[in-house]
Amino acid sequence: MTQKNLSLRETMLLWTPAKEPFDKHPLSGTLVAVRHPSTLASAGHTHSACACGFGWQNITHTERIVVLTCLVRQMEERDGICRKKILEVLANIRDLPPQLDD
Repeated sequence: MTQKNLSLRETMLLWTPAKEPFDKHPLSGTLVAVRHPSTLASAGHTHSACACGFGWQNITHTERIVVLTCLVRQMEERDGICRKKILEVLANIRDLPPQLDD
């Protein structure tokens, strides 16, 4: 359900961790990228970040990359989102540097 060809500035990430207490949630372990604003914001995911976050529109592209890099690490290490799934979703964001989508 991920929308293709998003810019980082307009991208909102929605996910639900694959670890307790979310492991029984119907969307556990899933991640999508949508254009913000989106009706999917209320589609049942427990976490959201990026374009829906306070100040996202006021920071530079480079600063967004730094935030996204930290967020990707958090999703993988803390939230148990599969790296393959993260990379599939990031591939739909057109203006990422190569190190973030491989």
